Amino acid sequence: MKSSIYKIVIPAIFFFCPVKESEAQGIKLTEGVYMVIRGNPSIVLNNAGFINNGNFVSDSENIVIAGDREHASSFISGNRAMSIYNISINTNPGSVDLQNDLFVNGNISLLNGILQLNNNTLDLGRTGAIVGENENAFITGQERGKIRITAYLNAPRSVNPGNIGLALTSNKNLGLTLITRTHLQQTASDGEKTVRRNFDILPEFNSALDATIQFYYLDRELDGQEKKSLTIYSRPLNSNDKLSPQISGNSSGQDWLSVSKLSALTSYSLAVPRIRISSNLSGMESPQLFPNPTGGSFSIIFYSDGEKYQDLYLCDQLGRVLEAKTVRCIQGQNKFIWNAERFPSGTYNIFFRNSNLSAMSFIKQ
Repeated sequence: MKSSIYKIVIPAIFFFCPVKESEAQGIKLTEGVYMVIRGNPSIVLNNAGFINNGNFVSDSENIVIAGDREHASSFISGNRAMSIYNISINTNPGSVDLQNDLFVNGNISLLNGILQLNNNTLDLGRTGAIVGENENAFITGQERGKIRITAYLNAPRSVNPGNIGLALTSNKNLGLTLITRTHLQQTASDGEKTVRRNFDILPEFNSALDATIQFYYLDRELDGQEKKSLTIYSRPLNSNDKLSPQISGNSSGQDWLSVSKLSALTSYSLAVPRIRISSNLSGMESPQLFPNPTGGSFSIIFYSDGEKYQDLYLCDQLGRVLEAKTVRCIQGQNKFIWNAERFPSGTYNIFFRNSNLSAMSFIKQ
């Protein structure tokens, strides 16, 4: 005997509420049931959820998930991923739990409350966008939970695909570019903990880009880290190494940081750098910096006990890393030139990371 196929056509506005206060009912599509949306309706789920074990077919609807109870069970689940055109979240207090992958082709509008990804993927495809994310209405997740957007980027100018929180600028054609946002806190190469926001960028063409990124964040993702000391961390291209500090600039009080002159794009997060400083040179001569004061470029001379790579940080008086360099050292005396012309007049410090070499101060005129 063939199983029956049931089709439900939604032509207008429907409200779904729980039958009992302790249970969220909403919509449940069982195997063999098709729900077909026509005529651009709104489907309102009030303190309720949507279970998709059948077939949800639409390209025009707006699903509103609303709630006014802290422990109301608002969710999207089922045994297969859902594709929704527009979705609005207005749960205050409370959250919406994503219990399966979700595809949004239009807007995901955040009015109040949290969309909790859990270990699932919110896929914005090439046309979806996040609208209204703020400190009281936001998307977060743990472990493998992620948001992703695919965009064609040809010489972008401060383009923030899908309003995901990462703006890109480059004179080059990046081609089809996949950007993924996750929220798992990581341990960086200097032992510091990153914020609870990360971006992975995978362009189709990823060389000689001379790119700039602007990394946006929410204060609640900082996990207590001081905003004025944040810097951008990155992972070496095609590597599983831990994230390391990059050259980055602050945003004059806005919730973003930027980094420029990137030849290729990779993985990024934010953290407050840890600088190891020691005045004990263990018999080695002190490093030297001249001229000091300087109008722009200056030379650094220091001694190395062997061939290795040495990381150096240029920091302001607040300890923020403004520029970082990695130099290849020979055993014995090393000398290289640092150009500080782009920095305003003031006093700065040079630190040697993971080294017994002492810090140096200089004045930029």
